[in-house]
Amino acid sequence: MDHQKLKLFKPNEVRILAFGNSLTEGYTDFGTRFHPYAIELQNKLSQLVSDFKVTVDVDGKSGDRVLPSLQGIFFQRIQSSCPIHKQNSPKYDLVIILGGTNDLAFLINDPVGPSQIFEGLKACYDHVLQSGTSLLCLTIPERSIDTRTSELAKKAREARLELNEKITEFVKLSQGTKEAETGVTDDQIGGSTHAGRVFLMDLAAIVPFPPDQKEDEQFESQIWSPDGLHMSSHGYDFVGQELGSYIHGLI
Repeated sequence: MDHQKLKLFKPNEVRILAFGNSLTEGYTDFGTRFHPYAIELQNKLSQLVSDFKVTVDVDGKSGDRVLPSLQGIFFQRIQSSCPIHKQNSPKYDLVIILGGTNDLAFLINDPVGPSQIFEGLKACYDHVLQSGTSLLCLTIPERSIDTRTSELAKKAREARLELNEKITEFVKLSQGTKEAETGVTDDQIGGSTHAGRVFLMDLAAIVPFPPDQKEDEQFESQIWSPDGLHMSSHGYDFVGQELGSYIHGLI
């Protein structure tokens, strides 16, 4: 992935869309305020490429789901935020997509849930790529339930890991770097049509949830919120900094 470069449509300008749900909107402090990672992403990237104009728009909707069957409007939103212009250049150079956390919660007892969610994400991925824009896929980070030992927690953890594997395989196949191992096929991604325009940042590996956080103990984490699902303002800033450094490497 490191050798690939981001295609920019305007000289010395980087236009980015951060797209997703509450983790993109920056939901924190139990919903009393919002602090999207896009703030620090724009700050960090502007520092790293000071001769570029950097803009980062946010389309994050707390509670939204990927799947229409769960009343999700992910696809309608990405169609609106990232329109396909047949005559003009794309609105953005890069779209960052993070989604599926809420769907996983709804489908925790459904063994085919991860596959269904991936298909919903893939529809969004495909739309972005059809618009001519490059795509940065993020893996779904851990939640407090991922650190538990109950059977329900085990299901939740395994489903999230399975979905992340599918996201990762999609990116690798799109880049033409690896054959599928998780049921994602060349036909599903359009072969190597999108090679050079699909990237991955393993967000789950960067922001692990602190282990053994008992419900009756004082919660301690600089990255995560006590609600067990969202991040603190510092956590969102950390993600923005990591994304800024990653995207800088693509320019």
